[in-house]
Amino acid sequence: MTRREQAVDIALAWLALALVYRLAMHARLAESFMWADAWQDVLLMLAMTALDAAIAAVAPRVALFASILLLLLAGLDATVAGHLMAAMRIDLDRQTLRDALQSDDWKIVQTASPGDWLAVLLPPVLFVGLRSAPHGRAQVRPALALASLMVLALGWTWAAPRPVDWPPHAGRNPLAGLLLTAPENTKDAFEINDLTKPSVVAEPSAVAAPPTAQAVALPDSATQPYNVVWIIMESTGTRYFSGAFHKEPLPMPTLQRLADEGWYLARHQSPSNSSATSIFAQLSGLYPNPQTAMFATQQDNFVPALPAFLPPSYARFLYTPGRLNFFFPQAFLKHAGLTEMVGYDETTVARNVGVERMSKDEVATMTTFLTRLHAAHEPFLGVYYSFSPHWPYTDYGPKWRRYPGNQPLDHYHNALWLLDQQIARVVEQLRADGRLDHTILVLAGDHGEAFGQHEHNWAHARGSYQENFETPAVLWQPRLFQPRKVTQPTSHIDVLPTLLDALRLPFDRTRLQGKSLWQEVAPRRLFAWSNEGIATVTTPEGVKLSWSVADNRCRVFLLASDPDERRALPCQDHAALLADLKAWRDAQRALLKARSEAARRQ
Repeated sequence: MTRREQAVDIALAWLALALVYRLAMHARLAESFMWADAWQDVLLMLAMTALDAAIAAVAPRVALFASILLLLLAGLDATVAGHLMAAMRIDLDRQTLRDALQSDDWKIVQTASPGDWLAVLLPPVLFVGLRSAPHGRAQVRPALALASLMVLALGWTWAAPRPVDWPPHAGRNPLAGLLLTAPENTKDAFEINDLTKPSVVAEPSAVAAPPTAQAVALPDSATQPYNVVWIIMESTGTRYFSGAFHKEPLPMPTLQRLADEGWYLARHQSPSNSSATSIFAQLSGLYPNPQTAMFATQQDNFVPALPAFLPPSYARFLYTPGRLNFFFPQAFLKHAGLTEMVGYDETTVARNVGVERMSKDEVATMTTFLTRLHAAHEPFLGVYYSFSPHWPYTDYGPKWRRYPGNQPLDHYHNALWLLDQQIARVVEQLRADGRLDHTILVLAGDHGEAFGQHEHNWAHARGSYQENFETPAVLWQPRLFQPRKVTQPTSHIDVLPTLLDALRLPFDRTRLQGKSLWQEVAPRRLFAWSNEGIATVTTPEGVKLSWSVADNRCRVFLLASDPDERRALPCQDHAALLADLKAWRDAQRALLKARSEAARRQ
């Protein structure tokens, strides 16, 4: 065989692998992301093929050795491509992956299958087949059959996922780098107008100025300190909890009863569509950091949180079925004084059969939390962060199938029912221990949940619509919170100052951005930062403006007349509001950086 024929064989083998799995990957990405700007990856493979062929024409043995190494590496790269393609099946998107990379948090649950191994092993076999086959049509058929098997293996990888941990080397993979560099461009959501002209930026002081408020009578001091049980309800949307789809029976009757007996924040929303960022806002009383890298999960986050405001006599612990290193503000809470945290890796509870690498069994984890509650000395802060309403809404068996059907929304409502029953168990445990009458219950969802109300908007971390933000919040303790339905718009940042006032604990109100609901709070703007890189401001009049930081696109919804956000409007008539939003983003980033650094030095 001539050198030219050898070079052709080498080029064919390399090119076949490169194009097959990259075309499959990009087709899947284009379907899920509406994004197809990574074709430079394919061009790179073409360039490497040409270089390899040129080397083969001069030094066939060197080229053969190099080709085998390249094909093995490409097979491993195909495995990563399979992980990324399968990631599209859950509520992770490219922004989430990029945040994980920048936060050095690669405990992401993806997929693996026997097809991965075939994708790794078949390229060298294909190469050998092409390399050894004479240049005749009949003799090439075995090689074409091997190529077909490789395509089927890649399809298997895409179609038959099972959870595994993200490979620890994934952040160094060139393919992952290409995917994680540019922010996602959500074209369908921001097709109204492209803001190419510079805006007049408002003074940060104008954005940061707190609304005026008049203090009202706080509750009398208690004869003994109140315990606090704070339940963070994963992916619990207001419209689903309140029975928009199921009036009878309600998905969460226990939560509804507590809402009727305490303070129910009926127009409450999260300032983020991401769990870690939402938890940060709840427990710090501050808006999230509007930046790409997830500030809430960073190791150098020293912003004070609820445990830091409590007297030293309080026991402090947190339990969750989820991972403490999976989009969870572990360092933030540890620095604030919450040193006892039990999650997926710290408990012997069995895995969740549906998403075994993401969560432990919810019911069994709650049992361990109740055991800890029973043993805790008073006063205590007990935090429970649930998981069951998170995608893919695991089926826990016939006992928990309150709603028939096999659609995602049916599974989700069953997950809410399961969570509600765990909340009931907490109430009963506190009652049995004689602690219910001096314990404050705080129940708040971390964010909402979407089921296609808007195109491409599923789960929670892919959109900045109301269904992504709206979530219930309840404060319950009959001695403190007489039945009240708070109809003014509230945000997660308001929960901490309200709780601190209920506990009669002193705090500097100028250090929190939330407002205590023991005060008459003047109408104000509410801000949000979304996982896909979108900043949002909503005015008291219901003007909701969202600005995509990545590509400077903007949209406006008038919620008073368009509560379902069906008519996106251009932003030209709201230039001042957009300027304020941009100023808030700059000021908020500087504020949190300064707060964290100051707390670190103390």
